[in-house]
Amino acid sequence: MDAILAGQRDGAELAKLRDPHIKADTDTIRKSLEGNWRPEHLFTLGQSRDLYRIYQQQIVNCDLEIEKMLQEFEPRTDPAEKPLPPDQKTKSSREQKEKEKRASPSRVRSAYRNL
Repeated sequence: MDAILAGQRDGAELAKLRDPHIKADTDTIRKSLEGNWRPEHLFTLGQSRDLYRIYQQQIVNCDLEIEKMLQEFEPRTDPAEKPLPPDQKTKSSREQKEKEKRASPSRVRSAYRNL
């Protein structure tokens, strides 16, 4: 996205920037990147990218504040005495990785102590 907003229009060059997890081949991606680069679409793309980055930073700020607040609570449970039970839900490895990104182990332990 940054390359497009910086002026790159060559589909072959843009296809080289694809995420390695994308299964489509370079030629398919190159063909999908051919089109009309209308200024109003590029403008809204830039606005969306900027807002995405702002929201991501706001999420980080919120996570830090939650961590700080959790540390201030008086523990109700001693995890050494009564350990956190394992997650009983069956999730795909992708879903599990996403969950791990969102909930840091220290936050889960902090929340558990305060239950």
